Amino acid sequence: MAEEMNDKQDKKRHPLRNAICAVVFTALVGATFVWANLAFSMQGSVQNTGAFAAFYDTPEDSVDVAYIGTSAASRFFVNPQAFEEEGVSTFTFGIQNTPLFLYDNLMDEFQTRQNPEVFVIELRPLLKDGEMLAEENCRRPIDSVSLLSPNRMGMIEESLQVMSEQLEPGSYDDNKWDYVFPVIKYHGRATDGTMTVDDLLLNKPYNTMQGFACGSVTLSQVALGESKFTDRVGKLTDVQEEHLQDLLDYCETLDAHVLFVLAPQVCETYDKSKSLNAIQKFVEDQGWDCLNFNSDEMFAKLGLDHTTDFYNKNHCNYLGAEKYTSYLASYLKDTYNLTDHRGDDTYQQWVDGYEDYQDFVSKGIKKSSSKEVADEG
Repeated sequence: MAEEMNDKQDKKRHPLRNAICAVVFTALVGATFVWANLAFSMQGSVQNTGAFAAFYDTPEDSVDVAYIGTSAASRFFVNPQAFEEEGVSTFTFGIQNTPLFLYDNLMDEFQTRQNPEVFVIELRPLLKDGEMLAEENCRRPIDSVSLLSPNRMGMIEESLQVMSEQLEPGSYDDNKWDYVFPVIKYHGRATDGTMTVDDLLLNKPYNTMQGFACGSVTLSQVALGESKFTDRVGKLTDVQEEHLQDLLDYCETLDAHVLFVLAPQVCETYDKSKSLNAIQKFVEDQGWDCLNFNSDEMFAKLGLDHTTDFYNKNHCNYLGAEKYTSYLASYLKDTYNLTDHRGDDTYQQWVDGYEDYQDFVSKGIKKSSSKEVADEG
């Protein structure tokens, strides 16, 4: 009994020790929770995770051009090449199948570290606006942004709101906390065999090419038929117009220049070409610049070849991407009078990125059939 009383008295005499133990315990619990949410992220987001890891590691206020879009951005614009040829510093947020209504959040996130002179915004995803509204397509950008970013919460709120308006109840997860804390949604990876040692050790991918996607498909070549381009203009749906108008309204608030683009693809029908023309017309009618690369004239300017420069109907391989990059990088530098940063040590990561890009493409192109290559958005 005397020993128990002494223990109690000893604890009372050491309030500082007790407080320190409480703080250490709380810190350990917090660190474990943060680790779990980082480790149990969305599977299959290697490209996105690597690009965002590099973005947060890029020197502040060093990016002249922010390229926002989907895989139609990340697989088309070779950022290190743009620097090598024109000295323009660019970085791409190109997350596959990202719905257009999340672009403003991504642009806000970009501006937490950078003050770009120009935003290049890929509008091709508008063609699949209805099809791309799915939980997984919202989760990719949400899970890519920093866990502590205020913009992340905005992305969650907006995604849930739009999905509630346009998707059937029960067809998506409407629990907000499943989005806020990834471990709640993806904890099953611990038992389904998809967790790796790298996941557990937080050895996340790192993209050294400023967001350019360097997957194996980029080295593939599929011979495709000629596009069916037309000058006729189609009609946008009410949802397409709403989302596009919201984006244009947001762009009005920016200090930076904004250039909208429609990256080249193989138009198998005249209807697709007309839809692309409708997007261009809607944007230009409101006074914005828009480059639509989907015409015989633009394919000729770039020197694009349907039989050698694509890996599927929606994406160029690296041969086509280099042609697209050369044209667009020169256009950006000349149009917006961007600074040539070549020779400035601040931009060494673009120089290093070009070396990595050269190593990547040194493997050369591999001819494939259309069935062998994934058809991304």
